[in-house]
Amino acid sequence: MEKLFPELEKTSLWQALSPLGQSIVTPQGIFYWSGRAKQEAEIDGTIGVAQNDDGKISHLSVAEEYAGAAVMAKAPDGAVFGYAPIPGRPSLRKKWLESILKTAPALAPFATLPVVTNGITHGLALATRLVLAPGDTLITAEKSWANYHQIFVDLQGLKMASFTLFNDEGGLNVESLIESCKAAAEHSKKVALLLNFPHNQTGFTPSEDDVKKLGAHLRELALERPDISFVIILDDAYEGYVYDEKGLKQTMLPHVFVQAPNVTFIKLDGISKGLLAYGYRIGFITVFLNNVAGGAPQTEAHPQLDEEVTSKIGGMIRGEISQVSHHGQILTEALLERWDEVVSERGEVIAMLQDRWEEMQRAFVECEAEFGRDRVWADPCNSGFFCYVNLADGIDPKEIAERLLKEKKIGIVPGTNGLRVAFSAVPKAQIARMVRGIFEVVTGG
Repeated sequence: MEKLFPELEKTSLWQALSPLGQSIVTPQGIFYWSGRAKQEAEIDGTIGVAQNDDGKISHLSVAEEYAGAAVMAKAPDGAVFGYAPIPGRPSLRKKWLESILKTAPALAPFATLPVVTNGITHGLALATRLVLAPGDTLITAEKSWANYHQIFVDLQGLKMASFTLFNDEGGLNVESLIESCKAAAEHSKKVALLLNFPHNQTGFTPSEDDVKKLGAHLRELALERPDISFVIILDDAYEGYVYDEKGLKQTMLPHVFVQAPNVTFIKLDGISKGLLAYGYRIGFITVFLNNVAGGAPQTEAHPQLDEEVTSKIGGMIRGEISQVSHHGQILTEALLERWDEVVSERGEVIAMLQDRWEEMQRAFVECEAEFGRDRVWADPCNSGFFCYVNLADGIDPKEIAERLLKEKKIGIVPGTNGLRVAFSAVPKAQIARMVRGIFEVVTGG
């Protein structure tokens, strides 16, 4: 019997696939036959789309006003109202990969073509379902985005294991992270690690030295345990939002990438923060593979491998949402074509957030000097959209959040043992009031 995935079977990903990941494939259904009909047929009765006699997609002329002239020009004759390909527009996928490789050019031989997702939330679910089954364990930091539990535990039935995020010096606790991976390797033939920097909830990004140290330890562990499949998932939602000189300014991928036959990396990106377009829900899942054959990576374009990875991820997309917004993909592609302008304007937003972050740091220093750190203190924060304020044992975060609303008119999100504060949404002039309000309510000052 002919193998369906001959190239994928040679890579680091194959042994890491979950039962679903092993079996899933994009079916040769409507979109397959429609694609062929466009190329080969004179009469196309494949796709369930209303079309005019001239072949243009039937759509509302009034909708053209709201689609925007620039988008209409990018997809003429109303094509914007048609379905996008299941894995995304081919031109957009290529452009996004080019944008990744600008900061990690050495990884070009290992990269497969990104697949378009419905935001990073969707990408996280796809990545974990590809390699993990219900009851399997996913490792991440002990303080993490609350939605992780919803995605992985509530909806997928995964178990969560954690590592301590900070060491005693306020840097990345590489030792705790590696120990968590070693512990998982004792109970499973697969270790899945999810890293998110800049970090949601704390706003922490490690230094380049810490990240390189992590990469060295991951390599050592992978080589020590060739019987284990390692999958490293990078949630890069806030990539680039770093406000001090110490934090790594770009994705940690090139620094932690391990060239070993049992390690796969999956990078998740989105335009919510990347292009400041939150509601469009456009994300990307990009798989970086080590090729087992001879221990060497691919050295040139590998369309067959791209096709096989795309078939796996596309099969899941087809079975749940069919495809991602065409309009949003066209917008994203258009912005990538004006990259210098995007970088410039996004830089203005980063500068604004840095001003707020600096004001927040000053406010914490003043309040900790006045009220102390016994009952309330902030975690290291140098990036992202959030900071995390810890509360001493016995203090109920939800009660503090309620009191902040009622007594101070300040809104924050209570966590398990502290408060997640989105300084990204607070004007600089109100930062000090917010921080002082938190200390006053917690300490009774």
